[in-house]
Amino acid sequence: ICTAFLRGREITWFELGLHCDVDREKADRIYKTVRQDLGGGSDRRPRGTTRINLYHSPGAGGSTIARRILWQMHYEFPCVVLHRTVPPETADRVQTIYHLTGLPLLVLVEGAEIPENLTEDLFSLLRARQTPAVFLQVLRRFNSTEDRERSFHIDSSLSLVEATRFAHRLAEARPTRKAHIVGLASRASADERSAFYLALETFEEEFEGLHKYVAARILLATDQQKTILLFLSLAYHYGQQPVSAQSFAGILSLPRT
Repeated sequence: ICTAFLRGREITWFELGLHCDVDREKADRIYKTVRQDLGGGSDRRPRGTTRINLYHSPGAGGSTIARRILWQMHYEFPCVVLHRTVPPETADRVQTIYHLTGLPLLVLVEGAEIPENLTEDLFSLLRARQTPAVFLQVLRRFNSTEDRERSFHIDSSLSLVEATRFAHRLAEARPTRKAHIVGLASRASADERSAFYLALETFEEEFEGLHKYVAARILLATDQQKTILLFLSLAYHYGQQPVSAQSFAGILSLPRT
């Protein structure tokens, strides 16, 4: 049942209900921060309009963690996912939900879908109206950042415990690969001990997350960089050979020395 998610697709609410995802060690800290801001602390009072940033590199699982938190919270608080926004109109809708329920809202904002300036405009409007809401903002970052009170970074590298959990979950989908995947999770280097790599090793050509993983990393590449990547890919795929750096001097307008 969980195979679609494990192959690289975005997790669905149905799959979250089945707990197809793997528990991450940092998720509990993020959950407690969200719950406290929503009024789940000892004083039971929401903290107004707040924002919690969840940074992650593509494929690290930040979006899945955010959706897991939303799923856990939706039993107690109204939760919404923002797919697009016209800030004044969205602010009206959020305020309407608050008036109907009398409860603060948890708003999931994916940075890949909503530009940060629009999120900032919406946040400012709700704060000016004193509408209790917590923004859980998921943002892609390739560089690691330190955790703060309302700012967390999800690294693509799994801990040994997380890698073992993930390997056993993958083995449930592909029992014939169990020995290989469980062994790989225990001996892989930190760079290879990622959900992406373990899933790729499990499903190989059937892994559906490869295109999205690569696309996110070449999104901002220049035409020259894409050309170099293309040559490198062709040389490696067909010849398993490296290409001399000097070969690209002309493309980069650099001397061949």
